[in-house]
Amino acid sequence: ARDGSAAFNTPADAAKAGAITWNYGNFITLVINFLIVAGAVFLLVRLMNKMREPGTKEPDKKDCPACAMQIPFKAVRCPYCTTELTRVVG
Repeated sequence: ARDGSAAFNTPADAAKAGAITWNYGNFITLVINFLIVAGAVFLLVRLMNKMREPGTKEPDKKDCPACAMQIPFKAVRCPYCTTELTRVVG
């Protein structure tokens, strides 16, 4: 069996006889199955993230009442025209 004179029908028969077998097909199957499952999980998570409603977010920009330029929402003074802004609490 180990001298190469015997022919085996299945890898299990060869392993029983003590022959060395290359079971790369099992490895390739496992890799393909892993990639399929990982891809499905990735798409599912991506879909769930798209479906999630965005929370109410505080605006990050506002218009300066004096020069109409976009400035940070929390700005106290306009960086363009240096007008002092009053902060609206609420």
